[in-house]
Amino acid sequence: MGVDIVKIDGNYFNSTFLIDSLDDLLEIIDVLILTVPLTSETHWLINEYELKKMKSDAIIINISRGGVINTNALIQALDRLGGAVLDVFEEEPLEVTSPLWTKENVIITPHNSFVGENNEKRLAKLIIDNLDLTIQAEENHEYE
Repeated sequence: MGVDIVKIDGNYFNSTFLIDSLDDLLEIIDVLILTVPLTSETHWLINEYELKKMKSDAIIINISRGGVINTNALIQALDRLGGAVLDVFEEEPLEVTSPLWTKENVIITPHNSFVGENNEKRLAKLIIDNLDLTIQAEENHEYE
């Protein structure tokens, strides 16, 4: 399922919903992956209220921005939830005294997905492929 601030069409999701449906969806999802920007609307998008609505074995993954989740609320909820994978934090770097480091059901990853072998080649190919698709779409008058 996909959730966004605008209606999503495409082949990436079986079903899509607007962001105002998030509270209802939290009760049924197994994994919540956050990929939203940090704005005034998304600051603490996931707070104590939303975390309480999630299933007891649900997993939350944040690869967007740390301020999207209220850290203190998440720490409290982790004893009930299935776990969390966190790539970002409200305060970075994450303090060495944070309970997140010692939670058995938390995976902490470095926020550096761009670093890696052959990334420059993959990025160049992606850019060229996207340009080719854009040119094809313009030639087919899909952007008029």
